[in-house]
Amino acid sequence: MSDKCSIFTFLEEYQKHSCLWLKSSQDYKNRNKRDAAEKELLEVSGLDSIKALRAKIRSVRGTYNQERGKVKSSLRTGSGVTDVYRPKLAWYDLADSFLRKNEAENESESNLVSVIQFICIYLPYNQRYVNIVTILVNHFILPRDSSFTNKIRC
Repeated sequence: MSDKCSIFTFLEEYQKHSCLWLKSSQDYKNRNKRDAAEKELLEVSGLDSIKALRAKIRSVRGTYNQERGKVKSSLRTGSGVTDVYRPKLAWYDLADSFLRKNEAENESESNLVSVIQFICIYLPYNQRYVNIVTILVNHFILPRDSSFTNKIRC
């Protein structure tokens, strides 16, 4: 790694400047704060100019959005849990840890669907059914002996 930083270092520094990526931030529309954040990020990144930095940010965000779109698309198809797209980018999880916050503001998806999708993707297969039923019973007030809970499978 020469004087240019790695993509991981770049993303970690980018994450610190929420005015550059978090649309709900009050500073997101503040040009002075954004310019100051870009200058700080430019020093760390080792890039030549603000123009190059903005191109790098656009590239990273574009690649992240493409991969995120593939994940969302694979969730919507109704395919099994094993068929959910897993990005191969080494830095995807780091970018997703903070860039997904913008997505939450734009979607009107129910919390129930989000919870079930999370469980289907991240819990081991043998724990899924129990956790979905527990969440439905405890948080969405379904009867404990509901026939609906017997039909839930990931």
